[in-house]
This record gives sequence, C-alpha cells and structure tokens, in this order.
Amino acid sequence: MAGYRFCSHGDTKDSGWLRRAIAGLNRLAFAYYDGVVVPRGSFVDWYTARPGMDPRLCQAALAGGELVSSVLVTVASMWLGGRRVQCGIIDEVMTHPDHRRRGLASTLMDRALDAMASAGAAVSLLYTLEANPVSRPQCLYEILGYRLCERVDRFVALPGRPEAGHPARWARSRQVT
Repeated sequence: MAGYRFCSHGDTKDSGWLRRAIAGLNRLAFAYYDGVVVPRGSFVDWYTARPGMDPRLCQAALAGGELVSSVLVTVASMWLGGRRVQCGIIDEVMTHPDHRRRGLASTLMDRALDAMASAGAAVSLLYTLEANPVSRPQCLYEILGYRLCERVDRFVALPGRPEAGHPARWARSRQVT
C-alpha cells in the first residue's frame, strides 16, 4: 500500500508521541459511536502501560509521520477447553476516518495475528459493538477467521439517567495459526 509505513508500536522510537497519537486517533475513530467513552490522555498512558500490553504485538500504520490506523494487543493466560493457553486479546482496532476502506485495519490485524502466533499465543479474542452503523467491523473480523462465540452484555448507569444502558458487545475468538 503506497503511502503507508507499517510497523509494530515497539518499533516507534518515541513512546510519548505514540501515546498522544493513540489518544488522538481514538477520539477521531470512536467519538461518534453511541456508548463509547473517549479516553483522556492520562487513561491512554495507563492503558498502554498496563500488564499484558505488548508494544511488539501492537501494530501501526503511519502516513507522513501521522498515526492513521492502529491495533492494540494484550496477552493474557486464560482457560480454554479445560487447559490454560496464552491468548492475544485485540483491545482496539481504529482507523482515521479519512483513511478507511483502504485495507489498513485488515493489514494490521494480519500483522497482529502473525506477531501473536510468533509470541506463542494459541488463540486470539476480541470484543466489538454488536451494531456499529458506521464501519461494521464484524464483517472484517469474520473475513479474518473470527467466529462469534459469546454475547456479553455490559451496562453502565449514566449520572441522572439510571435507565440508560450500554450496547451489548460480542466476544469473538480465532485460533492463531
């Protein structure tokens, strides 16, 4: 893909710049989705430094020095089918609205899956909004081999509106090969 440079987050030299770029991209990519909380910079600092987040597995697409697409990956040990396995968890897939429909998310997901397999992850898991009217990420995830495995409901009461809820999320998993 001409005009883009692909790398892991671990390949970027300035982690402060990367955290600020992730926060900015998150605001652009998710600000208009119902029920998605857009994080502040301090949250992104904590989130990208928490245990299990591996910058060598997280993937980025850069255009002219700007972060335009990103996949965040956390690794955790979990029980699956009666045995403990290493799981690569896709935390976020985000693409700048001006760079969508160019194959960036697909390319970064492929790179992340390859990196997880090389790091010993036996499976990959992700969550996505059930009904995302803008980008329909379920289609991409199904093309990449993920399958619906469980519906997870998550509810949050908003201040002054106790009846307001959060949309359901779908958990998807894929065998890493």
